[in-house]
Amino acid sequence: MTGLADGAPWPWCFDGDSWRADLETSGTGILVGDDGFHKFSLTRWFVERDFEKLGAWIDEETPLRAPALIRCKFATRPGEGPRYAQIDFSLSPKMSLPFDFWSEDFVEIVGERRVLWINLCSAAGDRTLFRGIEMSASPVFPPIAVFVDGKVKTCLHDISAAERNWSTSLVAETTHFLKGIREGGSPIYSGAEGREITRYAMAAYLSAQEHRGIYLSEITTEAERQGKLQLKSNFCNFPQD
Repeated sequence: MTGLADGAPWPWCFDGDSWRADLETSGTGILVGDDGFHKFSLTRWFVERDFEKLGAWIDEETPLRAPALIRCKFATRPGEGPRYAQIDFSLSPKMSLPFDFWSEDFVEIVGERRVLWINLCSAAGDRTLFRGIEMSASPVFPPIAVFVDGKVKTCLHDISAAERNWSTSLVAETTHFLKGIREGGSPIYSGAEGREITRYAMAAYLSAQEHRGIYLSEITTEAERQGKLQLKSNFCNFPQD
């Protein structure tokens, strides 16, 4: 969900002159490609497997190519049932969000016996700019809610708005990186895994472009060399002067 509190500037990547809006320099786009990388990564992390097939619809008229709807099927393992994901990007530029930047994330995980909600993944309502915006303080949006055995349980009520801000994760990942340099060991995400997640965004754009489901096996370096994989637009249709 993308919004913008009064007085908060749009991020640089939303500028029509930004390299992020140019397919030749960015490779993908802003929401589904740039911000979407984090959504794909989180989805993959929760289910602990790669995508097999992906289908997407991305609005071709709005400057920020939102709304965008992406449906994914995970690779199936022997003895397990199929698993799916739905990733939606919405655009509400007149909505004030309790967040330092411009987007907010909500996660819903539906299992066989329970449902887990993670609300306001990037929330921060303690800055002057966001005072009076009560979303992150509302009981309607607890950090975590779980429906199980016919009851709803909520968690992390005592976590501060600052701790809910995504800056906490930036500190944690930097600490993890420095620890790896000093003590050795493998990173949480390898370069190969980062490349894999980039393929998801490329598959989403190709699906929206060709109006069909895309198997991840189609998104390869060889397919690019042979001209079988050609992204023609990142749908960033900024108004031209």
